[in-house]
Amino acid sequence: MKVLLVNDSAAVRQVQRQIMTQLGITQVMEANRCSDANDTLLNFNADLIVIDADTQRKSGMTFIRDYRATGGKASIILLTGDTNRRRLVEAIKSGVNSYLIKPFTVDALLQRVQDTVTRFAAVQA
Repeated sequence: MKVLLVNDSAAVRQVQRQIMTQLGITQVMEANRCSDANDTLLNFNADLIVIDADTQRKSGMTFIRDYRATGGKASIILLTGDTNRRRLVEAIKSGVNSYLIKPFTVDALLQRVQDTVTRFAAVQA
């Protein structure tokens, strides 16, 4: 499984990378901004994207809509501080497979990634 982490916080990306390592996922790329994520996806066919809703210059939601509009198939976990139900429904309609409300614990992110990886494996079987 290939994972792309999109977050403007290097510390958060480091924790996320450690979680991927715990799950045995070794093919992990990182992007500081959505534009970097777009560039990375040109050469890295991610199976899972973990993206922060509030990234620099371009929102995570805009990235997700654009990614899905171009046929992007990776599973997406959105990290967001927004608990507005309408916006969360909009996120799901835009192509988010799962979301996690900030602040969250490492265990919560680990569980969400495990659930998403399990679903991905079931679809691939």
